Amino acid sequence: MSEEADRIVDHYPDQCPNCLAALSSDLAAEVVGAYDRIDLPAISPFIERRQRLAVRCPACDARVLAVVPEAASGSPFGACARLGDLSEDLPGLLL
Repeated sequence: MSEEADRIVDHYPDQCPNCLAALSSDLAAEVVGAYDRIDLPAISPFIERRQRLAVRCPACDARVLAVVPEAASGSPFGACARLGDLSEDLPGLLL
């Protein structure tokens, strides 16, 4: 169990099983069990688009293209592309 929870939901009994009296949630209560449900947040990729631009030279009217950025070579997946290397360091990890 995690030491800290983002949200705590208390579940109170609503009826006494012995006399069937209704039980109010403002009665003194004690925690007799705790159960964590862990939800992973949705993964949202951060996409950085590198655009190669062309301009017209004001001196000679030539069309000049920017060099292809180094970031545009190889895999578009950044650090994630290197996750495969971890499988050698962490046996049993399926990537």
